[in-house]
Amino acid sequence: MVLQLFNHALALATALCLGVAQASPHSQLASRDLYVPPTTCTPLVYGAQNTPVGGNVCITIQDGTATVTFPTVSGVTYGTTHVWVGTSPPTGTNPGQVPGPPGQYPYQCSGSTCTFPVDPSWRVCGKTLYIATHAEISGPATGGQTAWGSGPCIVAGAPGNCAKFWTFTTECRCVEVITYTPITTSTICTVILTSLLTKTTTIPAPSPTTTTATCTNPSPGIVTTEGTPPSTSIDWACPTTTGTCAAPT
Repeated sequence: MVLQLFNHALALATALCLGVAQASPHSQLASRDLYVPPTTCTPLVYGAQNTPVGGNVCITIQDGTATVTFPTVSGVTYGTTHVWVGTSPPTGTNPGQVPGPPGQYPYQCSGSTCTFPVDPSWRVCGKTLYIATHAEISGPATGGQTAWGSGPCIVAGAPGNCAKFWTFTTECRCVEVITYTPITTSTICTVILTSLLTKTTTIPAPSPTTTTATCTNPSPGIVTTEGTPPSTSIDWACPTTTGTCAAPT
């Protein structure tokens, strides 16, 4: 009888001394928004001959804000700057037309930097947007002039220092944060001919990782959980005679 009990307990110990834990990684795509890289630029020019001022006017979009930066050029001072952005090509420069004269542009700033919020109509991944960038400049080399971001004339064939526009293309970016929950495992070890003991341990979770990637939904505030947690087998050292359970190494 004692031998039968011993064999039964040994078999039970073998069956119960394997712990299975869930690693549980979760991938969240958050802070989705429109993005335009800072290399999106065109030369700033003035006068009937489209003389370069000496640098580029650039637009960036990040975190829901558009920033237009006119070049810093020695001897050039900026007065008022004007910016217009649209989802279709501009059609005219007279009052009542689109975009009308620079004084009617929706974004007017002082100095070489102009910032404004992203319009909801721009929130399309890979969309071509049209932009007119105008600046009042003065300096020893330029005199008092009207400068434009280089591009086609808004009114085709217009002579002289015509109002101009250029284009840029939006991107969608997401910050991907992968987090992990701790691994918790439990097992029951049979202490032969004595009792059953339960041993539980928690393995710390790996540190979160963060990457940036392109995405296809520009709406901010969307969070998506992806993937399924894998299972990890953990072997415990269980006694075959009386004793305690040993945690995995």
